[in-house]
Amino acid sequence: MPVIWDFLNLFVISLFLNVHFEFMLFI
Repeated sequence: MPVIWDFLNLFVISLFLNVHFEFMLFI
């Protein structure tokens, strides 16, 4: 269970960073 939770957390952080990076490129 904790392993899946860790993977999910990492996925969310990666997605957030990707969106932030795209916004920086857009602006």
